[in-house]
Amino acid sequence: MIEKAKHYVYIENQFLISNSTGRKGLPVENIIFNAIYKRIVRAHTEGTNIKFYMFTPLIPGFAGDVEKASLLKESIELQM
Repeated sequence: MIEKAKHYVYIENQFLISNSTGRKGLPVENIIFNAIYKRIVRAHTEGTNIKFYMFTPLIPGFAGDVEKASLLKESIELQM
């Protein structure tokens, strides 16, 4: 769906995360971010515009104590 988008892509996900150490010649490991990357490159090549709206909550819906969860704290720091 991302690669077929004509004007914009809207993504809302509390676990939207990736890195830039892709494998097999891809820029990132996450297939969603690879699709976004390919769509941006295609828009640039074609000279067209595409907009991406990506929303993640400030605090993901994890159970437990936010103050003591180191993985959760790291996730929030990366989002900031």
